[in-house]
Order: sequence, then C-alpha cells, then structure tokens
Amino acid sequence: MEPKQLGALEVKNLEVMKIPEFVVREEEGVRLLSIILKGSNPEWGASEEDHPLVGEINQYFKENPIEPEIAKFISGANEEAAFVVSLGFNNPESRRFLIDYLTTYKRGRVSDPETFIDWITEILISMKNSLPDYLKQSFAKYIESDIQRKKEKIEYYKEIISKIIDFYKPSVSTTNIKQITILPTDFLVGPKSGRARSINQELIIQSHIDNPHNFEHEFLHSVINPIADKLGEVLSEDQKNKISEMVNGRLKLDYGDYYYSLLCEELIRTYNNIFQQGGRPDTYEVFANKIKDLDEVEFQKLLVYESLRKGCDSLDIKNVEDFRNKSREYFDRFKKDEFEILLFRLYEEYAKDGIAKYGNFEQFILKRLPQEI
Repeated sequence: MEPKQLGALEVKNLEVMKIPEFVVREEEGVRLLSIILKGSNPEWGASEEDHPLVGEINQYFKENPIEPEIAKFISGANEEAAFVVSLGFNNPESRRFLIDYLTTYKRGRVSDPETFIDWITEILISMKNSLPDYLKQSFAKYIESDIQRKKEKIEYYKEIISKIIDFYKPSVSTTNIKQITILPTDFLVGPKSGRARSINQELIIQSHIDNPHNFEHEFLHSVINPIADKLGEVLSEDQKNKISEMVNGRLKLDYGDYYYSLLCEELIRTYNNIFQQGGRPDTYEVFANKIKDLDEVEFQKLLVYESLRKGCDSLDIKNVEDFRNKSREYFDRFKKDEFEILLFRLYEEYAKDGIAKYGNFEQFILKRLPQEI
C-alpha cells in the first residue's frame, strides 16, 4: 500500500503538536514494583554504588527473603506489562484500559490479562503492607527531594521537548500529548534506565534526575512509536524481515528479532545518540579507537550491561585483552548496523529539505523508508 503524500495546502495547514503541560508526582505502585523486582533478584537494576537505597533494600531482603512464589512469578513476568499495571495501582477505574492494553500490545507475553492484573495488584498490596516504616521513611526522604529538583527543572524539560517538536513536527492526529507526568527518580532501577507509557493524552515518564538524555529518549517513543505503527501497515513482510536482518546483534540481544521494537529503537537512537549530537554511525576503526585505552576495571564495570555481557560471553571474551583481540569479530556481530546507517542517511535528507517537501517527519519516513529497504 502506497502511503498518501500530503499536498502543498495540507503541508501548509499541518497542525503540529504543542508543548504539553507538565506535572511531577509519585506513583506508589511503580515504587512498590521496583522494590519487588529488586527483592526477587539483587542483580536487577542499580548497584549499591549507584545509591544508598539499594544497599538498604538488599540488606532488608537478605534478612527477609521474598516469598519464592512471588519471586518466581515476577521473574517470569513481562516487566513492561507489570510497569503499566503498577500505574493503575491506586486507580481501580483503569482496569478496563489495562486489560485492553495487555490484550493489544502484550499478546504472547501475557496469556491471561485479568489474572496478570490481579497477581500484580495482589503482590503490590502485600509489599505495601509488609515494608517496614524505616524503609518507607528512607524512600520518602529521597522521593521528596527528587520531586522538588524535577519541579525546578521543568523549563529545561520543556526546552528538550520543544526541540524535538520543532524537528519532527508531530501531527496532533498522530501524537497529541496534552500532559507529561514526570515520576520521581527510581533509584533502584539505575541511572541509565527509564520507563514511559502513554495513557490517552497523558505521557508518564520515569527517568533519572541526572540523565536528561534518557528523558529525551522516553519522550521520543511517544513520537516515533505511532509512526512505526503506520509503517507496519505499509511495509511488506519481506521488508520487515529485512529490518530485523540489518539491525546489529547487540540491540537484538535486548529487544529480540521482532522488527517493530527494533524499528522504534533504531529511529530513536539514530537521532538521539548520533544525528542530533553531530556524530556518524560507527565504523570498525572508530570502535577500535574507542576501546584501545579501556582498562580492565572499566571493562568489568561495563559488563553490568546485559547485552554487552551476553555478546562477550558468546565470543568467550573474559577480560579487556580478549575484548581488544576479538574486537573485529565483536564489531561485525554486535555493533555493525546497516539499518542505522540507512536511517542516518534518511535523517540527513529530512533535515536538508524533508520538511519543505513532506511537511513533517511522519510523512517523510512513510514515503522514503519503504523505498529504501
């Protein structure tokens, strides 16, 4: 199916999304979920070096192990689905939305949405009732401080969003976020991780207070994912499979082989990590230069990232010397990214004259990406 290209008058009259209102608040269910995830697996999320709360939680669960049945369930649960359910913890009216969300977006990951919601809700209530007061007070202290800091950064967050809107020019018919709700930093998750979910015209974002780059990444999902939905309607099955083949192996260790997740992540990362920073996709020579001065201590710290660790394990890389000796093999299998190179070239084209020709990024990529794959 050939996507409809906007005419000159439609381009001129394109209604672009406006900067949303901002709210900072806590979601109790999200905090409780992270405590359960950390209690079930001390290796999950942040390390004790990242924040004092991590050590307090680890010590508590060392003395008070989480029930095996809960640990087994939560370790096998889809974390993103559990996060969305946790957002409705204090809002029983959200149940219909949660069932629809799990049925639509988590087929194959959540077999019985209603039972899944009941299970998550039950263990959140259990954790709320069993958590000792001293831990509740510790969390409250850090959360209160973080909320105040984030309120003070609202204008900065608006600048980030304004730049994205100015570049992509998202149509209100595709992305029409009216409110961005910023959650306090989850110090159990880790400084480089974030979460986001759109519910009607509200976008809920959780990112680390000291990592605005991740805030930007999470907001971009609200712009890119609806476009990826439309691309899914115009790309052939062969083209979708080609995307999966072109993406680097390391990203697939994190997101699997399904084209949709890879497409969203690549569109966001190519812009956020490379294009807007004035960079270019890595060549082997650039990669080799980046790691030539890496020492053993730095390398071992990097292995906390699961995709890097899995990649190194598959090549029997145990130390920094192995990493340098096998750098070409590692690059070819896990870093070389033909799809990133293609998207970077398309971003260059769009920045040059794409807005004038197509009106916004959505119309540009719907036309150009199918032509290039």
